[in-house]
Amino acid sequence: MNDAVCFRCDWQGRRLGRTCPNCGAALFRPADRGPDRAGALDEDVPPTGDPRDGRGGSRVALAVVVVLALVAVTAFELLLDDDPDRALRPSSEEGAAGGRLVIVADTGGDDSIWVLDLASGGSQRGPQVPSRVVELVDVSAAELGAIGIERRLPDGRTGVAVLPVVERDGAPERVGRGDLVAWGPEGRSVVFATNRARSGGCPRVRIRLVAIRTGEVGWALDDPGFCGPVVSISRSSAATYFTAPSGDRTGVYLTGSVGVPHLMFDDVAVVSASPPGAFLLAPSRRTDGAATGVDGTLLGWQGVGGPLTIGRGDDPLIVERVLAWSSDGAEVALVGSVGETAGVFRLDAGSGTGVREPELVLGSADVLDASFGVDGSLFLSLPGEIVVQRDGSISRLQLPDGARDVTGPILWIP
Repeated sequence: MNDAVCFRCDWQGRRLGRTCPNCGAALFRPADRGPDRAGALDEDVPPTGDPRDGRGGSRVALAVVVVLALVAVTAFELLLDDDPDRALRPSSEEGAAGGRLVIVADTGGDDSIWVLDLASGGSQRGPQVPSRVVELVDVSAAELGAIGIERRLPDGRTGVAVLPVVERDGAPERVGRGDLVAWGPEGRSVVFATNRARSGGCPRVRIRLVAIRTGEVGWALDDPGFCGPVVSISRSSAATYFTAPSGDRTGVYLTGSVGVPHLMFDDVAVVSASPPGAFLLAPSRRTDGAATGVDGTLLGWQGVGGPLTIGRGDDPLIVERVLAWSSDGAEVALVGSVGETAGVFRLDAGSGTGVREPELVLGSADVLDASFGVDGSLFLSLPGEIVVQRDGSISRLQLPDGARDVTGPILWIP
């Protein structure tokens, strides 16, 4: 991202969009050069020096290219405007409540972002996306008018970038890559776990933390004495949670700003976690062959009781993959089975007591992705269509003209 200048009102600064946040005029960049879309997520982010010692801080921020300025709200209103030079009137209260659904769809040979206004039924085609995008993330708390994207890289790791959805020719701004990736609430931060082999049979683990708005880089875990590998990871506002083996058993640990791991749950592993700190837990695999006493999936919370059993009667919930968490962590959508019943379920993940029984949404596991709306609606992308479950009923959303097929993840945004 380059410094931008507005010749109409003399505003200057760093900004992802192409219009002035004060007056809406086009911005001038003295050295405007967009990144290569195909390779924007392929390169590593090598922090120059130890981010804890304060040296090279500006170089690190420049390397990850994540010093993102807030995009003006008026620019976000261009989402549904076919003419990018003409701003729309402010959204109505109904439109704001309905929100927007971001999808990845085939557009005649390439995959592009599409933004669907759920209140008006309008749509707008956004930028082209790189191949192998597997996740879309709401980063509205850190960067208005943009989303986070995760892409599976050829080496098996995950690359992360921030992509503006308000510009047809927008390109991803690279953030980093890692063996495992997890985002904090509303995209304020992202952590990258890297498992490094070393002699002595103790893989070293490093977990790098990046603040999206400021570009600040630090270590959530950089303990030379801690043995990995990390097998799962999640992030809340102030802490990072990860699963790692210890001797003949597996545990769930948390680490805060000082980077020291503390054991939270023993003999279980995190299947998935919500940013506020609700955890789906599964039995760990004991290397000594001993039983763990855990059957099926459990539900736990950060420092508040549990874990609780999830299932129906004597049949536990078996999770195949987690699709989405609600923004407040109160619900989770997943693909799995309970006894002979298999398909897509939604589960109450709030704290409490007693066995949790998941609700069957679809009797099919043929689902690409899911996203919760703020009103509790659950949007599901299936091959060729998008459906929404609301108040116990399911309906289909019409794809926009030009979007031939849904090919990737979806995301509800305000």
